[in-house]
Amino acid sequence: MNKIYRIALVVIAVLVPGLFAPPSWAGPIEHRAGKLEKAGEALFQAGKYLDAIKQFQEVVRRYDKPDDVIRTARWNIARCYEELGDDEAALKAFVDFAKWAKTPDEKQDVAAKLKQVRSRLAAKVRLIVMPDGADVRIDGNVVGRKALSGAIELATGHHEIVVTKPGFRPLEKTLELKSRENKEVRLTLEEMRGGIDVKAKGAKVGLAVVRVDGLEKYRGSLPTTVQVAAGQRKVVVTVPGTTDRVERVVNVPDGGNATVVLKLRPSPSSKPQPALIEKKEPAITGQVAFSLGEGFLREGGTTKRTHVTLEALGGMRFRGARWLQVELALAISVESPVMVLLRPGLRLYTGDIPIFFRVAAQVMVTPSTSGGILLGAGGEIPLGGGWSLPLGIDVNLWPSAISVVPVEFRAGVAYAF
Repeated sequence: MNKIYRIALVVIAVLVPGLFAPPSWAGPIEHRAGKLEKAGEALFQAGKYLDAIKQFQEVVRRYDKPDDVIRTARWNIARCYEELGDDEAALKAFVDFAKWAKTPDEKQDVAAKLKQVRSRLAAKVRLIVMPDGADVRIDGNVVGRKALSGAIELATGHHEIVVTKPGFRPLEKTLELKSRENKEVRLTLEEMRGGIDVKAKGAKVGLAVVRVDGLEKYRGSLPTTVQVAAGQRKVVVTVPGTTDRVERVVNVPDGGNATVVLKLRPSPSSKPQPALIEKKEPAITGQVAFSLGEGFLREGGTTKRTHVTLEALGGMRFRGARWLQVELALAISVESPVMVLLRPGLRLYTGDIPIFFRVAAQVMVTPSTSGGILLGAGGEIPLGGGWSLPLGIDVNLWPSAISVVPVEFRAGVAYAF
């Protein structure tokens, strides 16, 4: 019994000190790690960031406990790089710390720091996208219209841009961005295009009208090909003057062609059109005119009325010289003394304007025989149907009485045939 008691006392003496002894790391190791970390903090406070980094890295390298001291050292490494302005090294250090963060405060603080550093390192990209309204995605994320109106911040490295819009070919572009790079990127989509082959069956069509989605795209002979935007299109083909018509909805492939065939058929409402006969210009045209003239004479400072003249005139014009009329007039002065005059002459017209100039010889038949010259000017007022109203003024020149110049004002009616 005494022997058993003595053995129990020995076991208790050996075990009890072990049960109440402190853990192996709570002694000098914990103390040394904490002391080294505090030395690094002192260097940090003194602005000696490179020396502080070495202290903190030594803590991480040499010790793996206690956890809170190691995490603090990792955090302070990132803070030192940040204070040195080395954002790329700071970003790596904060990313490393994020793997070890345990408490909610640590996770929240490192997330805020990562956002700040990444923003400072970010490249700024301005996207100019044509046409307007296209869908833009960067690395699979939709870029809104507001973001497209300014510069977009992107992390350094590789990015994939995809631009799409219905009716246009998709566009993909890869960007490699450097830290703090400013870049402008133009992205222009190409419209999907195709063709519509329009053909006629039954006969050759000299004139057809092709409308696509309500807009006239072609007017001319068939067959033809009309270039349009790819996709579903409504096509209407008509032949003016007939009831021939085809209306189709076709799918035009990108880079390919769709076909529309117009089947010609007799139109029950159409009537044969008479052949157009070209009207040839006659070789000779004629004119007859009858007019009444009132004569006046300026003599001795006074104006005197001299006579009234009736004139019958016939004239001819020739093809190729319609501006010139050859004419012969018979004039009779109905007041005493009665005079009969023959007036062969020419009349010159000024183009399309019915204004003329007249020159003629005057031969007095009775009461005596003498000769003179008539000069005149006037115009013809069209009345329709070949009829016109000629108005003019004539000057009579007689060599036998050169100082006396009678003037006639004339009005009448004329008919051209």
